[in-house]
Amino acid sequence: MAHTRIASTRGLVTRIASRTARWTAALALALLAMLAAPVVSAQVIAAGQNHTCTLATGGAVKCWGGNYVGQLGNGTNTDSAVAVNVTGLSSAIALVAAGNHTCALVSGDAVKCWGRNVEGQLGNGTGTNSATPVTVTGVTGAKALAAGGNHACAVVSGGAVKCWGYNGYGQLGNGTTTSSTTAIDVSGVSAATELEAGLYHTCALVSGGAVKCWGYNGNGQLGNGTTTQSTTAVDVTGISGATALAVGDSHACALVSGGAVKCWGYNQLGQLGNGTMTQYSTTPIDVIGITGAEVVVAGGDHTCALLAGGAVQCWGENNYGQLGNGTNTRSATPIDVTGVSGATASATGGYHSCAVFAGGAAKCWGYNYFGQLGGAVSGPLASYFTTPQDVVGSPFLANYSLSYSAGANGSISGTSPQTVNHGSSGTAVTAVADTGYHFVQWSDGSTANPRTDSNVTANLSVTAQFAINEYTLTYGAGANGSISGTSPQTVNHGASGTAVTAVADTGYHFVQWSDG
Repeated sequence: MAHTRIASTRGLVTRIASRTARWTAALALALLAMLAAPVVSAQVIAAGQNHTCTLATGGAVKCWGGNYVGQLGNGTNTDSAVAVNVTGLSSAIALVAAGNHTCALVSGDAVKCWGRNVEGQLGNGTGTNSATPVTVTGVTGAKALAAGGNHACAVVSGGAVKCWGYNGYGQLGNGTTTSSTTAIDVSGVSAATELEAGLYHTCALVSGGAVKCWGYNGNGQLGNGTTTQSTTAVDVTGISGATALAVGDSHACALVSGGAVKCWGYNQLGQLGNGTMTQYSTTPIDVIGITGAEVVVAGGDHTCALLAGGAVQCWGENNYGQLGNGTNTRSATPIDVTGVSGATASATGGYHSCAVFAGGAAKCWGYNYFGQLGGAVSGPLASYFTTPQDVVGSPFLANYSLSYSAGANGSISGTSPQTVNHGSSGTAVTAVADTGYHFVQWSDGSTANPRTDSNVTANLSVTAQFAINEYTLTYGAGANGSISGTSPQTVNHGASGTAVTAVADTGYHFVQWSDG
């Protein structure tokens, strides 16, 4: 389902991934270096069943797509195909999205959630949906998050885990099947470093690279060689040295040494990636042909991997084009997403997938009826896209400030400062000289005037430089005379030249200069 993933920002050991389950959307997790556990700063994209969210610069959160239970967090229930601001969040540092709810880790290590709450998945002690963020009761010192179909969990100080929401299959891990509208302790899990949650099950990556899972197990998604449900954590068989997790509706995967991927659980749609569509596997099996994976994410019934170099490969269900290869044909082995290279982060939702690129541009593909691809279109005529589409006005894009100022003896005409998205262009600015002065150049050496900065990739602050005008005074003598004094002379604007005398030849006299 939805959870966190460690981000891959080209070259960093970070992984950020988010994925979703069919009824539970994927989530993505970003950890900040300021936290007690090892973490890295990164942008985060998280995808729910029919919505998508991003952790934006400065700790704001933006979401788009379906909003019928308030999962966009902007105080309304109106769907939006373009990003809207989540109300009242300005210090978020990690983000996850599930079926129809979203949660954020905020400064101070508290957790806030919004959206559907019928099963208590917002954790605030009620069963009432909320279109704005509410604080999860009983969670302090949170370090990582996961969101499942109708439940959510957090890693807290010391690596313990707390969960809240629906517990009909033991997915809260406390030894019961009693749901809880506030956070309760998971039994038998310590030293957890990452969480992932599916439709009715939950998994934790623990120190040393082992994996533990709990909850529903009818398709072997707990990975312990059985199909027996467990209300407490059990060890996944044959996994050691794992570095990241991904959990879909009813399957799970682990990133292991060498960038290989192993998956287990439901496989009737090829989501385990081993070349078969056998109903399920109760123990981990190798995904065919994956090496050098940096991030693995799982959607409802599909899985994707972000590879070294930034390509993305996906496998599993493809009924809405969520594999991104231009078809609706499911695949039991990894296939390339069309036109994606240089990606730095990835996320999967119920039936859609997304990638973020260096500089912050984003593309999404798959189901789009509610506008969850962010392309400013939605509805029956744009219900899905089988190849990546640009997220309009990508909320992931870094913003830069363009500041223009004038030195002595001039001014600026045009907007300054300007805020410009990464890769975009500013508007024209003109350096205007005072009377008697002229523009020389900008402090960065540019002589363009007016100037328009294009393909902006960094902040800019420049000053226009001006110089006083210089004039040449040239004096010449017509026939029958000569000039006494300096000619030509160079004189600054407003200054005076030196005296020049027109000397007439013998028998002639001076009449006037040619300027009258």
